Amino acid sequence: MLEKIKRHFLLPKDLLVLVLSRSLMRISFSSLSLFVPIYFYKLYSSIEIAVFVFAAVYLLQVLLLPLVSKMLSVWGMKPMMIAGLFFASLVPISLLATENAELAGFLFVVFNAFHRALFWTPYHIDFAELLSPTSRGKELALVRNLSNVLFIVSPIVGGVLISTLGFSATFMYAALVMIFAIIPLFFLGNHFEHYSWRYIETFTHLFKPENRNLLIAHAANGAQSAATLVFWPLFLGILLDERYTAVGLITAITLLLVMFLRYITGVFFDKFNKEKVVFVGVILTASGWVFKTFIQTPFEVFVVDTYHRFGRAVNAVAFDAETYEQAADSGKYIDEYTVLKEMALNLGRVAMLIVTLFFVSIWGIKASFAIAAVLTILMIFLNRFSRVI
Repeated sequence: MLEKIKRHFLLPKDLLVLVLSRSLMRISFSSLSLFVPIYFYKLYSSIEIAVFVFAAVYLLQVLLLPLVSKMLSVWGMKPMMIAGLFFASLVPISLLATENAELAGFLFVVFNAFHRALFWTPYHIDFAELLSPTSRGKELALVRNLSNVLFIVSPIVGGVLISTLGFSATFMYAALVMIFAIIPLFFLGNHFEHYSWRYIETFTHLFKPENRNLLIAHAANGAQSAATLVFWPLFLGILLDERYTAVGLITAITLLLVMFLRYITGVFFDKFNKEKVVFVGVILTASGWVFKTFIQTPFEVFVVDTYHRFGRAVNAVAFDAETYEQAADSGKYIDEYTVLKEMALNLGRVAMLIVTLFFVSIWGIKASFAIAAVLTILMIFLNRFSRVI
């Protein structure tokens, strides 16, 4: 069965294994991602504390990355990803500690940070090495659509579960699916990378003047993604007055439309002038953030979010294809490049969440959308010049 799928889509077996595991992982987290910021907002009755919880996750991940990356030469890629998904399965379980809000927040931060630090570096290294050099955009779009097929219905499932059975049922569902996401990884080949930098040396390289474009581009990408991951769900929860099924349904329909558009984008990226595709993506994404500042009704959420997600799909294919190309071109420094990219990405998220809180306190959550529009333009152009030196 796996070989038939491979021949049909012309993807390597290990890449298909990664796609299957990632698909199950996305099903798990997509039933949570829209609702966890709302959950913490309800738990603490404070937008500020909810935002600080996520900032703590990203900051701890940055501090862990240079340490756990040493395991690339000891454990190898596969065991690190398996360990990362094990911690991921503990993330929704940590949210069951509702009788102790402080404990729930602490466990969420620790488990999530270890999951992210252990999983994403080996995942991106394997991904960069498995993608075809001549059709990265097409393969990347195809892989994302394959991982999104079941992901589409997951926001609806999450919304229905929360509306009927409460948050606890959704957390248990997410934990169970995440455990299943570990199984495909046992069929993945294992290989090793030697991470050559010491702990402090990693930070030295991250802030070297020669790597400034890499730092700013990926920090900007992380910053605008923080608006998507944290501020947008909070905005939806407040606008739709905690009608969780409606939140999930609108998101699912939007994702269905974007899937088709993403694949077309991947084909265009490989066949047409990349700068023009990138320019279109920047315009759509930045203007989509601007349009979100004018949303007042659920129908406007659907229309504007569809438009914006298409722009983000174009942007993501262009940005990620260039990023994986740069990683592959880094040769023996592919692991160091990936670690720096992940650190910059999450430093951008931390900065966005903390700094934007000041503007949100004055102008409301929509202020984060305007800031994300500016950062979108910054990230895509600087990424073209990002190489590890």
